[in-house]
Amino acid sequence: MSHFGNYPSAREIRDQIAFAAGAKNLVQIERDHLDPSIATGYIIGYSNELVALANLTEHINFSGFEIIRVEDITHLDLPHPHGEFIEEALTLRGLTTPELPEGTDLTNFKTLLKSLAGTLPLVTLIREIEDADACYIGSIHTVDDIFVSIFEIDADAAFEHSPTRFLLRELTRIDFGGLYEDALHQVATARGNTVPGSSS
Repeated sequence: MSHFGNYPSAREIRDQIAFAAGAKNLVQIERDHLDPSIATGYIIGYSNELVALANLTEHINFSGFEIIRVEDITHLDLPHPHGEFIEEALTLRGLTTPELPEGTDLTNFKTLLKSLAGTLPLVTLIREIEDADACYIGSIHTVDDIFVSIFEIDADAAFEHSPTRFLLRELTRIDFGGLYEDALHQVATARGNTVPGSSS
């Protein structure tokens, strides 16, 4: 359900984030200005700038992590309107909430990407203000104060020969550890497709 036009204050959003994380409550997060879809999952980390969500799919399976900006959140449903059903289904399936990789730094997107570089095979960069319909999946190459560069991977699990550079300030969301990223990584590994410049 959208709450467009009736938004809680930034302080209320931050209080809800802290409560949901501490209580380990299932939540729905809306970002009406950027994305019409609703994210469902558990808040497993946060900072003044970012929120980390253990993402739940519509099929009630975990699919990696979604890192979004606090400033973009327009509504947080707490408790989740169908939380009892979803949590019972998770229990019956033997699924537990995944944890962020050790050392993940949620201070901002720069520190996040630096902390993930070399530890994850692939990340997904999303720039919804610049291009709402595109996402960029690849292996982190470099991160500095202004840019992140990645070796992009295509839909056939082949890496580009040169890195692509993105402005950090244009990023609105970063995903990693999801089912699609994992599928790309598995196929690339099986085919012997490696990141340019890396050892095979």
